[in-house]
Amino acid sequence: SGLGVRPFCFSQVFDAEASQEQVYSEYASQAVAAALNGFNACVLAYGQTGSGKTHTLFGPPESISPNAPPSADLSEHGLVTRSILELLAARSDMAERGAGSLQIKAHYIQVYNEQLTD
Repeated sequence: SGLGVRPFCFSQVFDAEASQEQVYSEYASQAVAAALNGFNACVLAYGQTGSGKTHTLFGPPESISPNAPPSADLSEHGLVTRSILELLAARSDMAERGAGSLQIKAHYIQVYNEQLTD
């Protein structure tokens, strides 16, 4: 029925030396692959204030600023940017090959101090 408590498995903790690319390739790319194969996918960042969740998801503030110039250097971009780029590349590839279409729906939800922001 889809109702009730579902178990969520703990995946991994990355240390402060882990690069954005390492976190994406070892963790979030699996969620993108699952989504491209028709499954729902979720990446959850959980931790105390100041532990790096926002940096991990989005990268440094200058990488997501609306006033930032376009950059081909994605080395500091976070999981959200990398995931979107991979999904858009897959959609473009499918269209070029005539392999159908890909509809992308995404939701971002933040819970902070027990307040929900979407």
